[in-house]
Amino acid sequence: PTRKQGDYLTTLKGKGGAFTELFNRGDSFPAGYVWLAEPYTLSRNDAWCQRLSDGDQDYLYRYNQLPALCVRR
Repeated sequence: PTRKQGDYLTTLKGKGGAFTELFNRGDSFPAGYVWLAEPYTLSRNDAWCQRLSDGDQDYLYRYNQLPALCVRR
């Protein structure tokens, strides 16, 4: 998902979006994060990610291992 779509996904948690709990396994960073489909503009080696449990968006070195989501429009 894009950053905007990622924001929308976090609003679904209280509305039956239980899938957000699947990605929140542990308290340490980057647990609970998934990749977003946008590169970080200030560094070609980084990309945006988001913690679905609380909506926090951050960027990470793109070679880190995080889950990815497929989003249908």
